[in-house]
Amino acid sequence: MRRLIQGVGRMVASLCWVAGLALLASPSTITPADTFGVRLSTVASQGRFDMVAWIGGAMLGKVQDRLGGDLARMDEAGRDALVKRYFQLAREEEDLRAKALQSRAKLAPAAELQALEAQIVSKRADKLALEHQAEAILSERVEHAAQSAGLAQDLPLNPQIVFPPVAFKYVEPPLLLVMSPHEKIEQKKTVHLQSSLVLSQIEQAEAAADQLGVVSLVVPIGGVGTYPTMVLATSSYEVSVDIVSHEWTHNYLDIRPLGWHYGDNGNLISINETVANIVGHELSLRVQGLPPPSYDDLPPATFNREPSPPGTFDFNREMRLTRLQVDDLLKEGKVQEAETYMEARRREFVAHGYALRKLNQAYFAFYGSYADGGVGTVNPIGRELKQLRRMSGSLKEFLDTVARLSTFDEYLALLKEKGVEPGKRG
Repeated sequence: MRRLIQGVGRMVASLCWVAGLALLASPSTITPADTFGVRLSTVASQGRFDMVAWIGGAMLGKVQDRLGGDLARMDEAGRDALVKRYFQLAREEEDLRAKALQSRAKLAPAAELQALEAQIVSKRADKLALEHQAEAILSERVEHAAQSAGLAQDLPLNPQIVFPPVAFKYVEPPLLLVMSPHEKIEQKKTVHLQSSLVLSQIEQAEAAADQLGVVSLVVPIGGVGTYPTMVLATSSYEVSVDIVSHEWTHNYLDIRPLGWHYGDNGNLISINETVANIVGHELSLRVQGLPPPSYDDLPPATFNREPSPPGTFDFNREMRLTRLQVDDLLKEGKVQEAETYMEARRREFVAHGYALRKLNQAYFAFYGSYADGGVGTVNPIGRELKQLRRMSGSLKEFLDTVARLSTFDEYLALLKEKGVEPGKRG
């Protein structure tokens, strides 16, 4: 304890010293990155999501849930019934909302619309009444899956503890403003925005960000690896468990080197997200009582540049072809040509029924970070990590191995050490 207090004291003293230097610094010491950050602070200032306030409130709620112990008096049959009822109500609410949209489109009488709105409000209230318990049950199930995978720790007074404990809150996650440089596809900066923003406000935020010399796009997300994590409220039990497990994996990595270095560069973002996909999906399958993937169907090391067969339009294939062409143009320094090409391709996707509002560097920077199947990804990291997982004796061995990584060079060295065939890189 004394050593801990001394360590905290040294940290506080160091912070004070750094703060003092910052106050004495002259304007000439401000770097371009600092200037970008200052200018970025004015972008969508009224529409930003208050992450600190949300985490504080959610954390308090989860502590109260844990101390309440409502589930201790409920047997497994009761828990199953509650979870099934919760997702049934979620599906019914979803169906009612879809019906209400159709009725509005058909200019239904006001009385009919009011009746539907009343049913939605009632159904949502019934669902919310079960939400805290549903969250607790799913958290417990993912913890049990982590324990069965060997991811728990034995402490003197608390054997088989999963740390951090699984804790999440069903929400409508904030939107994410993604920014990329023009000259390369990379997440330069991201900002969380309120989910209630309408399209005109979203476009204003993007336009303001673009004034900083970047390319931007606001995207919806399924969850956020805060603590407790944010999880998209969905009517699918399977999807929900998958997201909860994915976001908890980020929590697990957050206290290990790989998570500490999440935002260092695009490669480390891709490694983190792909590891979370692999581990989260396996934990989700355990919760559902299903066997793990075999990882025998690895994608090819190189992507065939041939277009889709005549008469067909494969979205994923065409998006990968687009990404490859954009990469080639950007490597040649042809930024304007790349952006003109992406707009032409966007119009083609729209013509085939895919409502893409924007297709730019930020689009690929975000969706390409999920290297094991993200939209338009040509990143070999997904294939490499799946091959590494297949060669690992267990999920724990795989996770322990990758969690120690701090740099992309360490990742490449790990592939060489394990004999994993590296994919082609641009």
